[in-house]
Amino acid sequence: MNEATRMQYLEAIGVDMFVPRKRLVNAPAPRPCRLPRVKKEAVVTPVETPAQRGEGLSSAQSLATNIASKIAEKQPYKRDRAAVESPSILVPEQQKDVAASDANFVLNLWFSDKNIQVIDSRSRDDALPTATLLANILLVNGLLRMNLPAAEIQCWPLADHNIEDKSWAAAQSMMSDFLSARFSQKAPQALLLFGEAAVKAVLGEKSQFQSLCFTHHFSEEFSTPVYIFPSLKDILYSPDLKKPLWQAMHSLRTDSA
Repeated sequence: MNEATRMQYLEAIGVDMFVPRKRLVNAPAPRPCRLPRVKKEAVVTPVETPAQRGEGLSSAQSLATNIASKIAEKQPYKRDRAAVESPSILVPEQQKDVAASDANFVLNLWFSDKNIQVIDSRSRDDALPTATLLANILLVNGLLRMNLPAAEIQCWPLADHNIEDKSWAAAQSMMSDFLSARFSQKAPQALLLFGEAAVKAVLGEKSQFQSLCFTHHFSEEFSTPVYIFPSLKDILYSPDLKKPLWQAMHSLRTDSA
């Protein structure tokens, strides 16, 4: 693969890259690759219309005469404005179908060695260092002793399952059963939800993520405090989110002490 194509491919999947101009130690010898050939665009010669050649004047004159006669008779041409200006009206059943959209998300799950369950919202094509960011956050706040374990990935709709009900209610039911089974022996010290998809999947579709962000409450269902934050991806792209994050983490660290 030539250098230009490789850089375009890696940029499309969100991977930052650099190209060394000097050969690195123990690196394989570079080999030349042919660049893709660019086809020359065909030159299109414009074709003169009959009006440009002076033809069709009779039809234009007849059209002008017809319009003038309608104006004189005060019968202007009327557009069918109903389809343009009238708003589309949905019956309650249609509104319900639109509101009950199918859920589609990917979650990363980590369980730290200090009994902290973390669930982060992500995109299917993300290739970002969110695990490194999370490990630093947990280490600084005393919520991780050693290295962060590999993330579990939870997708919805479930792969290799022919599920008819793909709504957020069905997704929440699946996550509730999954977490309840995991916490059946011992509830975690805290449950950290990063991102809107994680909040809706665990707490329900009606949860207002914007108002709940940087807050915490005690969950009777899981018998553990739940802390809500922006997704790790958003924190990477928006450094101004770190200040309220550290403040909220301080309360978590105080509660865990």
